Amino acid sequence: MLDDPDSPNRTFVHWILYNIDPKTTGIQENSISQSVKLGITSLEKPGFIGSCPNVGTHHYHFKLYALDTVLSLTDPDKATLENDMQGHILEKAEIIVLYGRD
Repeated sequence: MLDDPDSPNRTFVHWILYNIDPKTTGIQENSISQSVKLGITSLEKPGFIGSCPNVGTHHYHFKLYALDTVLSLTDPDKATLENDMQGHILEKAEIIVLYGRD
């Protein structure tokens, strides 16, 4: 999951991937396994939206969750995905990247 809580109106969701095989050690550019599912971004469609802050520094949160289940969802948004993950999270990792314009 990639989101930006510094967006002017609300947390902006740039990317959601889920059901990544636990044996995955990397994802190459433009090559997502067919078993991986895409969630809905803040532009109300699946995919990736690049960083483009309007003004100031933004904190981009890259979140990775290890779950004890495969989720049976179709095109979830962030809230739906987070709700369905409850009770199934084994571990979580997060990296925050700063990027901005003045």
